[in-house]
Amino acid sequence: MTGISAHTVRFYEKEGLFASPVRRNASGRRVFDEGEVALLRAHERRMAGQVAELTSLLGVVRGKVALYEAHLGAGTADSLWRDSPDCSPPSVR
Repeated sequence: MTGISAHTVRFYEKEGLFASPVRRNASGRRVFDEGEVALLRAHERRMAGQVAELTSLLGVVRGKVALYEAHLGAGTADSLWRDSPDCSPPSVR
């Protein structure tokens, strides 16, 4: 019903991520209701958002690495910051 693996369910149970202890049927299998599935879906959405954010940030870093590598290879790395705004602290008057 949730689409997550049994391994993930065991991990969530071990970490105490369920709102209440997990019920089991007579054969020892976990039994979940809509409440637990809704909690898992909410957790899934939060994690997907975090993955998307990190993926975006990784793209920025990869872009910088490619830019710096290209300038280093061309021998023009010093020009990257030569004409940038001055970042030195303001002088005392």
